[in-house]
Amino acid sequence: DTGGSDMCFPFEHHASEGFRLSFDECTADTDTVFLLDCDVPWIPARNPPPENARIYHVDCDPLNQQIPVSFFPAHGRWKADSFTALTQLVEYIKNDASLAKQLQDPKYTARGAAREKVHAARLAEIASQARLDDDEPLNASNIG
Repeated sequence: DTGGSDMCFPFEHHASEGFRLSFDECTADTDTVFLLDCDVPWIPARNPPPENARIYHVDCDPLNQQIPVSFFPAHGRWKADSFTALTQLVEYIKNDASLAKQLQDPKYTARGAAREKVHAARLAEIASQARLDDDEPLNASNIG
């Protein structure tokens, strides 16, 4: 999430990249981007994904017909309800034995473990910023 929008992805999930009021370098090393209801996923001149990244976009308006300057390349676009599409995709993966087996490959499990470690460090850093003493000034870190 780059800010100023509703975010429905759970922040406590290890795949969450958190909230940014600018741009984030998380796209720099991605190989796959799965966008759900997203108008501007990155700033093209500052943090685009690698050229070989696979990009898939599900949205009620994936061509952003109301925002003609908002267009980014994608390998697939679907006009659909994101909740329904994501539910169907998760069920398909769970019920396909070959896909489920592929997800157990060490390259994917190691990647997941690394994400969990980074996410835990991010949460610890956020928690460390709160100062709850009586004489502490009121700021974003203290009101959560």
